[in-house]
Amino acid sequence: MKKNFYLFLAALCIGGLSFFQACGDGSNENDMENMDADFGVDSKSKDKAAKVREVLYSIPSPVETATLVKMSGVDFNKSSMNNPNKVGDYNTTKSQAFNLGVYGSDLAYSSIFEQSQEALNYFSAVKLLSDELGVSGVINDENISRFERNIESKDSLVVFVNEVFWAIDATLVEDDRGYVSAIVMAGGWVEAVFILLKNGKEMKGSDLEKVKQLVADQQYSLQNIIKLIDTYEDDNNLVVLSAEFIKLNDLFNRIVKQDNETLVNKDANGKVVIGGNDSVTISDELLGQIYDEVNKIRIKYVN
Repeated sequence: MKKNFYLFLAALCIGGLSFFQACGDGSNENDMENMDADFGVDSKSKDKAAKVREVLYSIPSPVETATLVKMSGVDFNKSSMNNPNKVGDYNTTKSQAFNLGVYGSDLAYSSIFEQSQEALNYFSAVKLLSDELGVSGVINDENISRFERNIESKDSLVVFVNEVFWAIDATLVEDDRGYVSAIVMAGGWVEAVFILLKNGKEMKGSDLEKVKQLVADQQYSLQNIIKLIDTYEDDNNLVVLSAEFIKLNDLFNRIVKQDNETLVNKDANGKVVIGGNDSVTISDELLGQIYDEVNKIRIKYVN
């Protein structure tokens, strides 16, 4: 991956909280416990939660991915996002969880591009689906007021969005509903990559190459999401979702990567950092096929 990607991740941790863990001066475990306390998370099945978190922590947050979309040079495109007015159409746990992730990415995308009204709309959709999934305590009156106060401050809003989604995830995992969290994560990833591809695949020259590099970088996250989903292999909904993601990963496996050394380490805060300057080759045809497959998955769960 390109060095500027990791410099960005470091800067994001310095500037605010990551989706799954705060990048603060204290220990990671203390940070997570403090976040749980702040949002009223009742700790259950801690051992299982710890195992799931190990995988979750290796997956970029919607805010991180949305920032990468902006770094790619694409403009804000409202039509790329799922219509927040459709929130009432989702009436099963699977569709609600998947679209909570989708709307989370749309909220992050709107926030990163400083689209205040859109951010408000998607925050409302996130709130409604959170209520439907039984994690209504995460977004309480105090948090709603905080969101409204910071709506014009991109940096504050980004930090807040990260905090809220960490709390939703932690609540689900520690309430022994990690399978729901896995679906949320899958939906968020699909939406973020869809936005990147939809807006980037028509770019030209070096801009298109930058998009291709960013797309290739998503395979590491994709593989970890598959690993996370497969943790709940007894759930039929997740078996189907796993098969869909594995099929998509088969396309990513066709990306030609230069055989450079890749270093996987953890920084001082325990955050997974992948180093290296790998270059990739993705034909326009393959990029289109990846887009088509991502779009196919998205349509199935969004429409």
